[in-house]
Amino acid sequence: MKINKIVVYCFAVTNDSNSKWNETIANGQSINGECLEGFSGSVSRSCLQNDLIGVWDTISGSCQGYHFSFFFFLFPISLILMNYRC
Repeated sequence: MKINKIVVYCFAVTNDSNSKWNETIANGQSINGECLEGFSGSVSRSCLQNDLIGVWDTISGSCQGYHFSFFFFLFPISLILMNYRC
């Protein structure tokens, strides 16, 4: 008698803590996620099997948003305007 194995996956996630995750086999191995646009950092997590369901483990690491100082935003603009001559 041949026994068929059932492969269990964790579904893809488009936004969890500013990161996205591809569909993955629920084998307990740690995989790397990708930070969403406008965020940077490093994230990883495991996809675990719970009976016939794939369950994402908690995220290790984080994706932080870019923080720009208002001064640094205006400073290059002011240089351009000062150098612009009619």
